[in-house]
Amino acid sequence: MKKSIILLIIILFISACSDNNELEGDIVFGKLKGNNEIQAINVFTIGEKMNFLIETNQKIGVEEVNVTLNILNPKGDYEEVTSNSMPTNPEADQIMNGLPASLFEQLGAGAYQLEVNIDGTVVKGEFIYEE
Repeated sequence: MKKSIILLIIILFISACSDNNELEGDIVFGKLKGNNEIQAINVFTIGEKMNFLIETNQKIGVEEVNVTLNILNPKGDYEEVTSNSMPTNPEADQIMNGLPASLFEQLGAGAYQLEVNIDGTVVKGEFIYEE
């Protein structure tokens, strides 16, 4: 019993000492549902627009982020297809945007990765386009 209590105290101490000031985020892919909601999916059909929502644990803090779209090549590695900057509100803790269906009509079916670089912190997510 004493060992369990000591272990619990150590875990709590380590948790309290961890750096919670670091920006962390997640990407949710999906279809736009209303103005501010996304119905989460990660498999799309060619011709569908892909929307994404990035949620962070704190304010973004920058006026611009870099967005990179990668495609999975036959070797199993992601390679860059396109990259662009996107304006953001530094006071926001979410970013919502999308990529046009025409882009994926040109690129074709496959596995894709979206990377968003927020002031040095990279948030990644994967999704698929099918015929």
